Amino acid sequence: KRSSGDVNRVRLEIGDKETLPLHSRQIAVKVEGFRARVVMDCYFYNHHNRRFEGTFKLKLPNGASPSFFAFGETKKVFEKARDAKVTTIDYAQNKQWNFHGDSLLVNRTGEWSAVKRARVVPKQKAAYAYTQTVYNQVDPALMEWSGADMFNCRVYPLTAKKMHHIVIAYDIDLLETDENYVLQLALGNAPPKKAKTATKKKPSTKNQSNLVKTPSLKVNLAIAQANTQTLNILPAVQPQQLGNNVHLHWVNPEEREVKVTIPKQSQLVLKSVGGQAINYFATSFKANLPKIPRKNMKKNVVFLLDVSLSSQPDKFNVWLTTLRTLLHENRDVIKRFSVIFFNVEAFWWRKGWTKNSPGNIASFMKFANKLSLEGATDLGRALDEVYNSKLKSKAKYLFLLSDGDLSWGENGLYQLSKKIASQDELYAFSTGLSGTDARILDHLARSTQGAVFSILNESEVYEVSQNFRFQPWRINQVTMPGSSDFLLAGRPQYLYPGQKIVLAGRYAQNMANTLFIDLTQPAHVHTLKVNFSQRVASALAPRVYGQIATTQLEDLGSLGEKDAIKYATHFEVPGQTCSFVMLESDRDYKRYNIQPEDNLKFVQQNLVNKLLPGLLKNLASLGNPKVDFINLVKKLSGLDKSHSGSELKLSKTLDSLIKSLPVDDFIVHSPRLNGRRRTKSGMLDELLATLQDDSPDYKIINRAADRRRNKGDAMRLLSSLVEKNAGDPNQLRDVGFSAMKWGLTAHTYFIFKKLIDLRPYQPPSYQLIAQALVQMGKYELAMLYYELAVETEWDDWESHDFKTIVAMDYLRLLRKLKQKRGFKLHKYVAQRLLELEELIHDEDYSFKTKDLMVYITWNTDQTYVDLYVKEPSKEVCSYKNDETNNGGMMTEDVEGLGPVLYYADKTQKGKYEIRVNYYNQQQERASTKTRVYIVVYRNWGRRNEKVTHKVITLDSKNANTVEAEDKMVRIGKIRF
Repeated sequence: KRSSGDVNRVRLEIGDKETLPLHSRQIAVKVEGFRARVVMDCYFYNHHNRRFEGTFKLKLPNGASPSFFAFGETKKVFEKARDAKVTTIDYAQNKQWNFHGDSLLVNRTGEWSAVKRARVVPKQKAAYAYTQTVYNQVDPALMEWSGADMFNCRVYPLTAKKMHHIVIAYDIDLLETDENYVLQLALGNAPPKKAKTATKKKPSTKNQSNLVKTPSLKVNLAIAQANTQTLNILPAVQPQQLGNNVHLHWVNPEEREVKVTIPKQSQLVLKSVGGQAINYFATSFKANLPKIPRKNMKKNVVFLLDVSLSSQPDKFNVWLTTLRTLLHENRDVIKRFSVIFFNVEAFWWRKGWTKNSPGNIASFMKFANKLSLEGATDLGRALDEVYNSKLKSKAKYLFLLSDGDLSWGENGLYQLSKKIASQDELYAFSTGLSGTDARILDHLARSTQGAVFSILNESEVYEVSQNFRFQPWRINQVTMPGSSDFLLAGRPQYLYPGQKIVLAGRYAQNMANTLFIDLTQPAHVHTLKVNFSQRVASALAPRVYGQIATTQLEDLGSLGEKDAIKYATHFEVPGQTCSFVMLESDRDYKRYNIQPEDNLKFVQQNLVNKLLPGLLKNLASLGNPKVDFINLVKKLSGLDKSHSGSELKLSKTLDSLIKSLPVDDFIVHSPRLNGRRRTKSGMLDELLATLQDDSPDYKIINRAADRRRNKGDAMRLLSSLVEKNAGDPNQLRDVGFSAMKWGLTAHTYFIFKKLIDLRPYQPPSYQLIAQALVQMGKYELAMLYYELAVETEWDDWESHDFKTIVAMDYLRLLRKLKQKRGFKLHKYVAQRLLELEELIHDEDYSFKTKDLMVYITWNTDQTYVDLYVKEPSKEVCSYKNDETNNGGMMTEDVEGLGPVLYYADKTQKGKYEIRVNYYNQQQERASTKTRVYIVVYRNWGRRNEKVTHKVITLDSKNANTVEAEDKMVRIGKIRF
């Protein structure tokens, strides 16, 4: 049995620690064959006297695909919490079981006001439209993919004294064994079981009015074509047979999950409900294939074992059980093994090969169980270590024991697969636990002729432990009379005996009864026949097809992006390319060029299996970092400034520079972290406890990281915050700033690369990634990012001296490169220096070397942080007084992210005092933690330049709207 952990737990955050209380929830599930749609109605009461922007967080089950998202509020104002009431959905009415998005909206209209339904649109457009709409204080919401099975939903406004109603629906495959389908529905916020007490003393009623009420919960379940006599239901409840369907109902269950086991009657297929423009079908089955032993088995195995924060506690135990079973059951084949552990770093258990013996397995298990499971997940670092090790020359099996949810380092599919030696095969294992990124596992297995095996329980671990020993069957073709466009989830090229298959396709008027998969081996031919004796008409079938289709196109990166967006918007599948966004009106959608597109004709005319061959002709370009950079340039130069926040006018000079650089100049490897302490020994109890919590405590993690003497150990621990919030831009910048403070700037490259992907219209990320590349010695690529920052027209930054600040930073680099012997771009550097000096001069700033420069930037948007420098004359340079009598200069103040710059070409004799003022935090949040990154230069641009990095944290207690000097945060003093 797998722990459901925080799956389906909902939380509406209005600040760093503040939340709106959950008033009640209603969960309805409709099961049709191997598929289910879950609808959650969540009610939150805003008892405050002000409105907020909220972040609705939801951890979905493994493989869940959101299909609907809506947000509204009750029509009534409730002055007191006890008066706040809601009318729940009456699922005794058949119409309520129509889970199409239009019906979900109509059936709730009576209770809502200001109701908005999200649309699926390209993710960068969605994020930009949301951000700009919040600035204008109107009512948007944004739902973004934040890693495997994690969605963050930002909602606004949360009006005072009203009940706020959030509805989300998602589709999911049931767990599947040979005999049964299993619905395992985690209840998330279910109340804990009541503890038995030995005393009969009545609890105190003092302050009872302030106690948080346990939110009520109703669960409704409808199972199509089922019989009450054959179901195993936990917790036990009386089922109701309604025709061919079974209905179940729970009120405030004490258990943490609902589990219903449904016997398989026969091979089942879902098919479209009649009257659709295109008919779809979907099925799930196990590949029962002849087991033909392989010849010339490899004798060596490397286990890549995930020890990141997401592995604890359950996944790590599954990985250890799997590793032990694989070695034990294959001792006659696997003669030697090696294990590399990875989180943000990668380290070997023992260098070289270890004999596969009971004693060595026991030694390994003893070592592994002492490790601290912490940090983000960087699989690319581990693959690099394996590829570059002395083991490279030996053909081997790679057993990947990880959920594949990569939150650190390289996450490009084809970049990762290029890190695997051509003679190696990779096998991965899917646990059914939330947080698994099947895209990564499927791609790495497919590209090495390996496989992904399902291990939902220990018996399945034993069952699949020898599957890799059998010759795989190559898929030649899939056929079924009257059907077309057959899509296999994961796009496998080979099938292994016992492998689980999810397959979808299209059919004409009448669907045949049998599906044929023609398979071959070097000396064998086989046809796998799947006979459909049970058909279920289901509105879920088209979306199974749509989800597989969208994923396969998204997996091709920039090659398939345009087609993927059309499929994603048609089938409403948020993910890698698209997000849910809801704006106030159609006018707002038009303003940001988010037009409702009817992609039905495109889907009708462009079968995925017809699109893929054409796209795959350019497969060699995937994983090519130069091509990726050129695609970024195309996006910036092609976006319409009116709706996407940026417009790059690509000059011929810059275009020629990009084209002239070799691919090697664009390749960036994750730098090695040299950690020392990796075990739990000596760790404080509070740290161990928070690492096992669903939401690790920010302050505890940061304090513990600062105490660690080894910077690699500190970085590993701090990256745990990214592991839990991989899609949060504020958190990414926060951790990036700490890395820069510790002198680990090179490790921030992939952080800022991810930020550019999430928010391409926020230019500070381009400057920060350039700084990281300079630290890595990747000067040519750093120059290109500086060029993008300087040459692009950025909304909201154009009037705030951003280009001038970046130009000074870029100027500093070019002056160093001009002095660098043999630098290949010497001619370009010389010309660009003159242009940058002119740009800076035209803005009335100085491009000379400087005695003192102070630079600040911060991580939270919609926030004012001001820089104050008191000079020895006691004159203060700030946004109010941006040019002092003694030559001090301050750039324009800016709301959100910065940067702001102060400099003095020639300093006065005496003391300079540097302060920052937290003028205001995000107005629509109860509290906001803001991290400020400060860089102080002495002798900027000279050979004797000295640089100091500092990071400070500001919160509500630092807010200082009156700008009193004693409330400002002092950064330091410098004497000249």
